[in-house]
Amino acid sequence: MMYAVTMQCEISEERTLTLKLPDSIQPGTHEVMVIVDEVEAKSPRVAQGGLMRFAGAIPGLADVDGVAAQRAMREEWQ
Repeated sequence: MMYAVTMQCEISEERTLTLKLPDSIQPGTHEVMVIVDEVEAKSPRVAQGGLMRFAGAIPGLADVDGVAAQRAMREEWQ
């Protein structure tokens, strides 16, 4: 299973980042991707960003047709 965790944080002068993950993520070996997006603190809309900033960021989903996957999920609901 893959999780996306989005949060704002302060990077220290030492360029150190400490991250507390949700309980739903089990201990063990994981691959973690860090995307640094500089945002202006004045604009909450920019700080939240949009989902499209992650487009193409997950190599394992490069061959997945998103529209076809959504249609298949909807068919399961019926």
